Amino acid sequence: SIDPNPDAVKRMQDVMGGTYAAPMKKGATAGVLEDIQVQAYDTYVTTSSKLGDDAVAAVVKALYKSEKELKGAFALLRGFSRQKMVKDNMTIPYHPGAIKAYKELGLWSGGMDAVQAKALAEAAK
Repeated sequence: SIDPNPDAVKRMQDVMGGTYAAPMKKGATAGVLEDIQVQAYDTYVTTSSKLGDDAVAAVVKALYKSEKELKGAFALLRGFSRQKMVKDNMTIPYHPGAIKAYKELGLWSGGMDAVQAKALAEAAK
C-alpha cells in the first residue's frame, strides 16, 4: 500500500505526473489481502493530430454513451466513469475534437483551457 496523504501523493506526482492514489479492496486481484491504496495512472485513448475533429468527437461520445457496456465488457474498464473522462492531471494534450465533444457533454470546465494550454506548451518542447 502507498501513503495516500497529500504530501506523499505530491512527491509521487513529482516523479510521475498524472498519477494518484486509488483505493483497492481486499481480494480485488491476486495478492491483495487487505484494503490498500495503490498508485494509479489513467489509460488514454490516443490518436494522431491529423485525425479529424468529427471522428474524435464521435469516439468520445461513443465512450460516454457506453459507460455501462464498457464496464461489463472488460475488467480493467470497471473503473471507467464518464465523469472522469476529463482530468486536469493529464500528461498529454487533448485533441481539439475531444475538447469539442467534452464541451458539448458538459465535461469541460473553463479551467481546463489553461491546463490544455500548459500541456500543449510542454508537448512543443
